[in-house]
Amino acid sequence: MRSVSTTIFIVIIIASAAPLVTADAKGTIFCTNADLDMMPANWEITDQSCVRIHLGELNPGTTLSMDIATDSAIDILLFTSNAINTYQNEQNYRSETIWESESVFELFSGEGVWHWTVPDDRPMTHWYLVLDNLAHPQDGGEGGQGGSATNVTMDIFEVVSPAFLIVDTIVRLDINDHEFVAGPFMLDAGTQISIQAETMEGAPDIFLMTETQMQAYEQAASEGGTAASRINPADLLAVTSTGSTVWTVSIQYEGVALYLLADNRAGGGGAGTNIVASTIISSLTPILDPILSDAASLDIVDIGTLVVLDAGSTPNFSNQILRFGWDTNADGIDDTVGSMINVSWSEPTNISIRLTAVSTDLRSVSIYKEIEVKDISAPLANIDVNAEIRRSFGETLVLSGDFSDNWGVAKVEWLVDGEIIESYESDFSNADRFTHIFDASYDAGNHDIILRVTDLSGMVTVDNAPLDLYDSTPPVISQTQVTTLKLIAGQSHDFSVNVSDEESGNLIYAWDFDEDGISDGTGSSIIHSFDTKGSAWVRCTITNDAGLETQVDIQIQVISDGGETSSMSIVMIAGITTGVIGLLALICFTIWRTLENRRISVLLAAAEAEELASKDVVQPSVNEQKAMWGGADSTQADAFNQITQQSQLGGLSSGMSGLPIPPSSGQATHGAQIPVAEMDPDLAELISASPPPTNDARSSSAHNLLAAFEEDDAVPREEVEVNFDDDSVPLSEGIWQPPVSEELDLPSPPLEVAEDTIPIPVPPIDTIVEKTIEKETESSPPIETETTDVLDAEQTPETEDENRTVRQSCSSCEKTFEVDMPKGVNAARTACPHCESVETVRLE
Repeated sequence: MRSVSTTIFIVIIIASAAPLVTADAKGTIFCTNADLDMMPANWEITDQSCVRIHLGELNPGTTLSMDIATDSAIDILLFTSNAINTYQNEQNYRSETIWESESVFELFSGEGVWHWTVPDDRPMTHWYLVLDNLAHPQDGGEGGQGGSATNVTMDIFEVVSPAFLIVDTIVRLDINDHEFVAGPFMLDAGTQISIQAETMEGAPDIFLMTETQMQAYEQAASEGGTAASRINPADLLAVTSTGSTVWTVSIQYEGVALYLLADNRAGGGGAGTNIVASTIISSLTPILDPILSDAASLDIVDIGTLVVLDAGSTPNFSNQILRFGWDTNADGIDDTVGSMINVSWSEPTNISIRLTAVSTDLRSVSIYKEIEVKDISAPLANIDVNAEIRRSFGETLVLSGDFSDNWGVAKVEWLVDGEIIESYESDFSNADRFTHIFDASYDAGNHDIILRVTDLSGMVTVDNAPLDLYDSTPPVISQTQVTTLKLIAGQSHDFSVNVSDEESGNLIYAWDFDEDGISDGTGSSIIHSFDTKGSAWVRCTITNDAGLETQVDIQIQVISDGGETSSMSIVMIAGITTGVIGLLALICFTIWRTLENRRISVLLAAAEAEELASKDVVQPSVNEQKAMWGGADSTQADAFNQITQQSQLGGLSSGMSGLPIPPSSGQATHGAQIPVAEMDPDLAELISASPPPTNDARSSSAHNLLAAFEEDDAVPREEVEVNFDDDSVPLSEGIWQPPVSEELDLPSPPLEVAEDTIPIPVPPIDTIVEKTIEKETESSPPIETETTDVLDAEQTPETEDENRTVRQSCSSCEKTFEVDMPKGVNAARTACPHCESVETVRLE
């Protein structure tokens, strides 16, 4: 309160300005007018006067706080705009329908505070507070009657209710009465509850009780007793003016229904002997403790997974939470609001998220949660099939599948029985389809189609689809299968069929030999015999793994074991014999021809060696050539001259004379004369008829004919060394020598010559060319053949009557031709008149 001097001064001023209100003959009361703009204000209200304070046009629920101090008893009255006229017209206003009884205090003196809330049972209206120091005829002696001036100090203002108000009201209690002014309400542990009482009259007790305690209190009150059970730390006892307390809700009372009780009964603090008029104000300071639900599960979060961040477990019994803010990317700014949000991260990271709770009274509290984001889930793989797949060999299989991953797919593979068929690692546009053909390399039966997906973190997921592979084609009969057989009655035969089935591993063979449709045996081959002559059918039924059948029918001709058998055996024996003879003949011919080729090659080598040695010799004259070929008389002198000429030509001889080579010029001889052997008449005739040799060995007919032998079977050429003084060395078979009876006793050459071995080539066989006339036959027309080579060095003389015609088949064209062999020639080579193949003919 202000100082006394100031109060007196203000009261004097107000009193001088305020008109005196008295009851006139008309019964109209005039009060000093005031309003809230004057608050706080002081008045000296003289006897039989009043002050009317206009509270304004108030909305229902508006609460006003009124603080008053007076030095003597006055009446405090509250009216609406309509009821105030009743009061001023001196009508009976002491009625619940006229005044607002909760805010009426008669005979009040001293200091007091009370709160009044505009009732919500009427619309917005004007309200008036009257400070009455009058005696009214209709009072009936109740209330203040005036009699002296009163100094009043008044302050009225609108109450701004706290955010968490439980109750703010004036409570009036009679003696031995009580009232539950608030409840039930539930509070969070840690919430603070404030209880305040402003008493205008009496000394009430204020209790906080649970529902159980309240029921016990009611039971005791009805029985005239008291109940001591309550939440004692929250008690306000015997509040005569002002009292307050603050209690923090313990975990014991969290979520428990609570009640606030005003008590005017004995047994508590107050005696309960006076009526009570007290304003009770209770409000909360709720706990602000944001809680992230299931925080432990957020330690590791999967990439791309939608995570639910839930703050719904945050204490909020008092609806204290205004909003929740979430910072999910650690940038210090709330990204979204709400008690529950969904969030995901697309890359591996470590992040600290923040949850901020803001209360309705604008307090805020934040908490943080560390989260590791990584790939912890395997990829998804699915083959779009719902049942087992059936396919046959060679049929195309087409499958589709789905795959995905929360981070990314690294590889997609399609496998058959564990073997990779298709693989994709970068371009997955075609990875969702699989096409495959099962060929004969697969076995019939169950197979497993697998879709395997690997993600960027290396985790693998597979999905499989079972497949039944079956054979849709029967076994195939080979084109070489025998369908007819000729058998001997009673003779066993091994029956078999030539069939194939690449798709089946096992084939079942069933044989029917009696055409009754019933199997008589099984197996890929079976031995059976027919006892009765005639025609019969054998049927083999081949069944594969898929149960598909193929039938092979074989027609059997059964013959008896008689003449037919003998004839067949004779033919078979004759055929075998002919084959053996032919084979032996071929072997003998091959051996003979090889030996002949070897001998002719030796002769040819000797001829070439002689020609090579004669390249540096001066070409002989005509007389010398005649002497060499026997053109002179066959006398000893001519022979000696021939020898002399040979010595002059370098000691070379034609080899036709049969004489040894004389010593070279300048060497001594063993005798004055050298006897000359007489030349054989046949040899002389051949020499005289033969042309002189030429230096070009390849131009001779013999060389051309012998070249054909070299192509057949060439053998290494042999160099022959001849020592004239060595009688132990036999002469070559191809060199002519005189008979023993015709040999001359020639002197031996000097010792030096005898010891010197001179290598000389073997002279060639003279070539004889004759015309042969082939006989005219139906198979071979007469042609003229040329005898190109004499194969036998030693020939026996023949008589004039001997038949020298040779008939022979060509080894190339197998046609027959005839050749008349000249006398003295038993073997020669000639051209076939049909195909011109060079053939060897021999007189047998």
